[in-house]
Amino acid sequence: MSVTLQNLKLPLTAYQIYAWAATAEANEAILTKTFCLGLTVLAAPSKWTEDSRAKIGIHVLANLQAVALQWARLMVSQQSAQSNFPTMLATAWASQTSLWQLEWLPEDRQRSLILPRLAESMARKLIQQEGEHSPSAEIQLLCLRTLEYQSKWSEMFELLEKLPVPNGDGEQIPTSISSDFGVSFTAYQILTEKARVLTQLEEYEAARQVYVQLLENSPDDWSCWKGFLDCSVKDGKVDLAKDLIQTTLTKQAAVKYPLRGPHLMQVELAAHMVRSNPTSQSLQAFGKAIEEYSQLFAPRAACTFSDLDTYVDLLISTEIPTKNEVIKTLLKFSSEMRKGNASPEDLGSINNKERQLRLRSYIFAIKLAYKLVSKASEFQDEFMPDLTELVAEWRESMSLSSSNEGEEVSSLKCWCPSRCTSVKTCILSQLFA
Repeated sequence: MSVTLQNLKLPLTAYQIYAWAATAEANEAILTKTFCLGLTVLAAPSKWTEDSRAKIGIHVLANLQAVALQWARLMVSQQSAQSNFPTMLATAWASQTSLWQLEWLPEDRQRSLILPRLAESMARKLIQQEGEHSPSAEIQLLCLRTLEYQSKWSEMFELLEKLPVPNGDGEQIPTSISSDFGVSFTAYQILTEKARVLTQLEEYEAARQVYVQLLENSPDDWSCWKGFLDCSVKDGKVDLAKDLIQTTLTKQAAVKYPLRGPHLMQVELAAHMVRSNPTSQSLQAFGKAIEEYSQLFAPRAACTFSDLDTYVDLLISTEIPTKNEVIKTLLKFSSEMRKGNASPEDLGSINNKERQLRLRSYIFAIKLAYKLVSKASEFQDEFMPDLTELVAEWRESMSLSSSNEGEEVSSLKCWCPSRCTSVKTCILSQLFA
């Protein structure tokens, strides 16, 4: 019947039937099915009003926690000597449901006082059942989340300190993991969590050391770069970030393919200076950083403009008097890049790979130019390409669509941001749609 009701898109009715059955005759199959159907109700799209969904959510989540606890008690009474996995799973479900109630339901003082402690006690009980020599990532993360909700950063760090971190390059931790429950924490997961918790504890130097360790193994990890800069900004040691960038770039100098992480961090540092000290000099340095990153990666990566999009937004939204000068400099740069990467008259003179590099640069230049003139329309006539040039370039690019490297062709449809309202932009939007 529940299958039929779900096929009829009546998950709430199916859940209510099983919830009633669970009160009449509780067994493992009915309780687990009730829990899963309750999750289906919460996840299913609905035409109910927000107030109605909140009322149903309160009822369903509270009942799911009761079902999970009932299942846990049932499993304890039936627990065999071979495995305590069902009991642990039921307890984990109950703990997780407590967190869901805190995150999804309207704020309630009584829930906020009781549920975090209840979730924490169950999560800690799971850790004890699992044993110190076989910590699974799922249980550890559940416990960390319950502690984080209560801002117990010191206890989070103590928990992380107990986890063994292998020496080496961040491979999976070599500990014996139960085949019944979960997978092990990797060294990367442990170290990133440690760095984040140390930052919350205002132990910025210790957090930086962890980030340096991570970046030595993964110098392109953007989250670690951002974390390192965040620590450096908070304790006023931004120069340490500059030094780390230069050290990393020196080590990577002989690499065939440059890493975007450290180079993009140079742009982020320049952006930080604009945010913290908005002067003409900082804005010019910011524009120069954007130009250098573009020059290096526009031919190599189709996502270069996505990398820089938020930074260009910052530049055009500043109120510094010399903003238009920086915009004009970048427009001149994009114009030169566009003209220098246009398709040659004899396409046979360059191979397909070279055409791809040039096409990436050409598309990037168009995107950058349109973004800039959307806030500085006075430069449109001077730096924007003629419509016939764009049409000709678009037609030439169609010959790449049959190759294995034609991923840029589809990007031609997105040359022009919709925020531009000029007649030319409207024509292009229709042409490339």
